[in-house]
Amino acid sequence: MIGRFEEARQRDIDIVLKYRKVGTLLFLLLTLFFAFQIRELRLVADPMGTMYLSDHGFLEGLRAIDELVPERRMLVCILDLDQGDIYRAATIKKIDELSKGLLAIDGVLPGGIVSLTQGIDHYNNSEAGLSIEPILGGTWPSTPEEFARLKRRLAVNPMGPGRYVAYDSSAVMITARLVDIQQEIRTSHDQLTHKPPLEAYAKQRQAAFNAGLLQGLRDLKSRIDDENHHLYFMGQEVLIAQMTEMGKRDIPLAAGAMLGLLLLLLGVYFRRVAGVLIPLLCMGIGMVWVMGICAMLGIELHPMALLFPLILGLVILGYATLLMAEYYRVKTSQGDGSISEAFSLTALLPAILILGFVCAVMYLVPVPLLRDLGAMGIVTVFGALGVLLLGVPSLIALLPVPRPTQVPETSGTGKGGGPGYVGVLVIAALVIGGGALAATRLGVGGNVPGYDYISKAHPWARCFTLLSDKFMGPKQLLVYVEADSPGGLLEPEALKAIGAFSRFLRNAGGAKESIAFDMMVCLTRGMLTDANPKWRTIPVSRDQIFGLSGMIMEEGGAEEFMGPRYTRAVISPFFSEHATAAVDAYAARMQGYIDTHPAEHLRFSLGGGLLGMTKILNDTTREAYGVIIVAAFLGLLLAGALASGSLAGGLLILLPVAAAQALMWILMLLCEMELGLPLVAVTPVALGFGAMFGLYGSRDGFAPATLAWTGGLVCAACLPWSLIGLRFQGGMLAAFGMLIFCITLCSLGFMPVWRRWNKRTARLTPGDTDG
Repeated sequence: MIGRFEEARQRDIDIVLKYRKVGTLLFLLLTLFFAFQIRELRLVADPMGTMYLSDHGFLEGLRAIDELVPERRMLVCILDLDQGDIYRAATIKKIDELSKGLLAIDGVLPGGIVSLTQGIDHYNNSEAGLSIEPILGGTWPSTPEEFARLKRRLAVNPMGPGRYVAYDSSAVMITARLVDIQQEIRTSHDQLTHKPPLEAYAKQRQAAFNAGLLQGLRDLKSRIDDENHHLYFMGQEVLIAQMTEMGKRDIPLAAGAMLGLLLLLLGVYFRRVAGVLIPLLCMGIGMVWVMGICAMLGIELHPMALLFPLILGLVILGYATLLMAEYYRVKTSQGDGSISEAFSLTALLPAILILGFVCAVMYLVPVPLLRDLGAMGIVTVFGALGVLLLGVPSLIALLPVPRPTQVPETSGTGKGGGPGYVGVLVIAALVIGGGALAATRLGVGGNVPGYDYISKAHPWARCFTLLSDKFMGPKQLLVYVEADSPGGLLEPEALKAIGAFSRFLRNAGGAKESIAFDMMVCLTRGMLTDANPKWRTIPVSRDQIFGLSGMIMEEGGAEEFMGPRYTRAVISPFFSEHATAAVDAYAARMQGYIDTHPAEHLRFSLGGGLLGMTKILNDTTREAYGVIIVAAFLGLLLAGALASGSLAGGLLILLPVAAAQALMWILMLLCEMELGLPLVAVTPVALGFGAMFGLYGSRDGFAPATLAWTGGLVCAACLPWSLIGLRFQGGMLAAFGMLIFCITLCSLGFMPVWRRWNKRTARLTPGDTDG
């Protein structure tokens, strides 16, 4: 089959060389056309939704909760103390200054700020009846006795320890609600005389709002911070603004460092301007072709996979580098002939087709993100073929023919030397076996939304950690409750079932705390009955429950726990851990309770909250990775066998890649790395790209140094990206670079011996004449 590929490739190159001016013009026109199409490339509208398994059992509950619970546009600020506790005048003054400072930030709702100095009330029952006053009292405390009284008040307040005061009293939380910026954008857009496209207008306004909010918080922090007090803040809009800021800062720096490394390494190896420029041009132009074709096909770009086109560009860079290395290594004075011979020696056409075949395995996993990335990998086949078959021959043909000594000879070629094949095969078997064992011990993780997308040293991550350690925290795994009839949750038995589940979560489910509507009903009833503990129970009458519920809903703040028609509700437990094993244990206990405590006329299901999303992403990673690895290995074996016409040829392509993947698992286990979605996303591309090493190394006389330089070049290009603050995107490049390093190492170590083991595989490359 390779012979037919090579015949078609030879005809294409001959046509290009014969009509090189026409070919060059066509190449330029196509590049300009695809570059123009990139303006139509769109970002995914629902990034998180595309990262989930479409058939995951939590999705029903997650979507129902998203529909029921209003989207939270909330700022969370934490004032942390280095020493002492919050019960001091200086700290109360800081809290007040912070609360007032938030009012000056554009987008913060004046009535939506909650802190110790505003928004938290104390309910006092006396002979005169129920009185309500601010938690600080009529005047701010200033003496030890007054602070002791404040501490007692907070201890029994529903918004006290764990909510707005740290468990150890070393920090306080201040929250602020934000305006509905999307509604404001739609309103302002409707009022414009000359209306720009709503999507572009909304994107610009949203970005400006987020940036202004972030800057306002930073200005406030500069005024609040002192030797003992430190302000940290978080929120969705803040995170988006910070990630955008990091992208604008880190991506150009990493791109510049990558370009510098590539220029240096290509210059050292080729020592010719053409040898440096042509691979880089192939990479850049190839990315233009890929993104342009994706835009034409309606394939959307995911914000978390923003650098995936760069990975595909590095693949094209590797192909072009190998092609140029063979071109300069050919001992001939015939310019046209050397181009054809270089293509023949590298066997790039079947290598590129195998890449697309392996990328297609992502379609086996029902995850929209992975399917879109798989489509981009398939599109790369057309981009790589277009650039290499149409562009490179034209560019090379226009350059002066190099002398044979232009590039230093490699220090040896692959003639099958080295240790005996039996010994190396034993080593390979040990590596593969050890890697398989290591794979079973690798944990799944790094999928916590927000927290795992930025550096752990980032202030946003510091706020997340403080919120998790000192307060109830953001780590919720929500329970969705639905009655089988309208208003069914007003029935006493329904509220008792909700309360029983909530108590289980606190007592045996591992939750720090669990909040549900039954608690609010009990607290409200107790408040209206002189705070007598015996009345802090659920009324036996539906009418009484309805009356208390109406009071709660009118007061506000309960919409996150009960729907307006009393048919749907949410139980909100808070947990302390977000490690995968802990999340799985929480979910197993909760599901076990649901299975063993059926409630009449009620349905409980899990799904929402930060840990609910994390659970879905962890399960997606686990299932998708297993399917992709198995399918990619089978695909490489099948494609290699079809390309070579023999099973041995397929094994020759598969074995170095399988050994490399096993080595990767061993390194990950030693470095205590976890399997995350970034690794899943790049694995098919790296494994498909690895077929090039097998195809090139399968022939007699292949240059090990050329393989080393090609693999090393791609690995080096990934290094700067592993250091950027965008951990998800940087993690993709780091994982890709590690895999290519392992593939390069294993190909160099095992390929010559495997070729000796079965000389028939020498027929893989038509340029070989022996065997």
